[in-house]
Formats: sequence, structure tokens, C-alpha cells
Amino acid sequence: MNGLKVLVIASVISLPLHAAEEPKHDYCQEKIAQLDHIERTEGPGVEGGVATTIRRLIEQAKAAQAKGDTKACLASANQALSVYQNATR
Repeated sequence: MNGLKVLVIASVISLPLHAAEEPKHDYCQEKIAQLDHIERTEGPGVEGGVATTIRRLIEQAKAAQAKGDTKACLASANQALSVYQNATR
């Protein structure tokens, strides 16, 4: 009976440890890759100040990512995506 208790306790304790080891999904990198793809494929269609704004926001996102600031990275990347979407309407 003691062996069963130990096994149950070990199982309960090990579940959170295994969950904590899984790598986080990098939404920031995903957004930057999406924006880089848009810039390569559809960027020539966006001209002037809008293109400059999008490039500046992408650079801000990359700089924030390099610093480890996921919140700022996502904010800049999402803003760049929004500017692009508004420009192509």
C-alpha cells in the first residue's frame, strides 16, 4: 500500500514539472516572419510613408525581440500588420 501512495504522489508532483519544461510558443517570431513574408511578396505594392512606417515597426519589433521584450515586440508587429492591412484596403 505504501508503494501505491508513493507512486500516486510522484505522479501528481511530476505532472507540473513536465508541463513547465515544454518550450513556449514564440508568437513574436511568428508575427515577424509573417511581416517579412508580406514585405517580400507584397511590399512593392505599398509605397511611400506607409512602407516606411511598416519597415520601422518591423525593426522595432525585432529590436524588442532581441531584448526579450515580448510585449513590445508583439505590439510593434501587430501595429505593422494593422498599418499594412489598412493600406491595402
